[in-house]
Amino acid sequence: MEHDGSIIRKQRYKKRQTIMNAFFIILIVLIYSLVLIIQNKIQKNDGLKIFGYQFYTISSESMSPEINKGDIIVIKKCEPLEIEEGDIITFEANNEIVTHRVKKVNNINGKVSYITKGDSNEVEDTNYVYYEQIIGKKVNVISNLGNIVLLLNNKIVLVFCILAILIILYKIRRDNLKSKMRREKKKIEDKRYIKQ
Repeated sequence: MEHDGSIIRKQRYKKRQTIMNAFFIILIVLIYSLVLIIQNKIQKNDGLKIFGYQFYTISSESMSPEINKGDIIVIKKCEPLEIEEGDIITFEANNEIVTHRVKKVNNINGKVSYITKGDSNEVEDTNYVYYEQIIGKKVNVISNLGNIVLLLNNKIVLVFCILAILIILYKIRRDNLKSKMRREKKKIEDKRYIKQ
C-alpha cells in the first residue's frame, strides 16, 4: 500500500516538474522578447513610452558633460509656454532625434520657435525648432544605462547573457530539486526506522 503511495507521489512530482519546465521556458521566451522590444524601440528612435514618459538613448557627445553618449534621457511632452531658456528638449530634425538645450525662445506673430545648441557644440543649431517638432522636455537622465542597451544590440552578447541567465536558473532549480529529494528520502528513511 505504501509502495503505491510512493509511486503516485513520484508521478505527481514528475507532472509538477513538467509544468515548471514549461513555465520556465515560457518565462525565458517572454524575457527575451521584452528585451528585444525595448532594445528595438530605443534603438530605432521611436523611444520607449511608459506612462506618458519617453526614453531615448543618447548617441552623441553633443550634450556632455551633463548628458553623455550612452545615457538614457527621460522626457515628457509639455506645452509651448512650459519651455524656457536653459531647458533641455528632445526634438525631431532632418529625420533624426536630437537632444539639445534651448538658448533662446522666439515668439514672432504668435508662432513660437526655439534656438537650440548642444552644450559641447561651438555654435548654435542652424535651424529654428518649432513646437511641432518637439517630442518632450528632459525630466531625468539615467547614466550609462543606454550603454547596456547598445551592448545588448550585439547579438553575440545578447545570446551569451541569455545563456548565462539560463545556466544560473538551471543550477538554482537543480539545487532545489536535490534538496527536495534529500528531504523526501529522509522522510522515507525516518518512516522505515520508526516501523522497525
